[in-house]
Amino acid sequence: MLEKDINEIKISVARIEEKLKQFDSHVTMFMKFEDRLRVLENYKSRATGYVAALGAIGGLIAGILTKLI
Repeated sequence: MLEKDINEIKISVARIEEKLKQFDSHVTMFMKFEDRLRVLENYKSRATGYVAALGAIGGLIAGILTKLI
């Protein structure tokens, strides 16, 4: 009887270990996804800055051309 209980506990522990491995795999995948997302967010911020700078330069050039004409 005790051996049967011990075997059931071992089986349960093995199942828990497997679930923990799967969970660890999901956490690792999530961390990689989050890293990629941060890279994209940084790119988006830089691109927005570049567009704003180009817009300002374009406005300056348009203003100068308007005064010259």
